[in-house]
Formats: sequence, structure tokens, C-alpha cells
Amino acid sequence: MSVINEAEARDTLDALQNMFDVEPDVGALLYGEEK
Repeated sequence: MSVINEAEARDTLDALQNMFDVEPDVGALLYGEEK
């Protein structure tokens, strides 16, 4: 696994969470594939 900058990871996580808030179906699709 590659090393990820903590700040960059937090920004990415925030962006993903914001996207899921706007498009719940997209989040459900992505989470559905993981679980």
C-alpha cells in the first residue's frame, strides 16, 4: 500500500462524504460494492 499524506487523505474523505450527501445513490453503490 502506498503512503498517503494525512491531510490529503482527510480532504479526499471530506470530498467523498460531501458527494454522498449530494448523491446518496452513488454512495450506496460504492459502499454496496465494498460490503
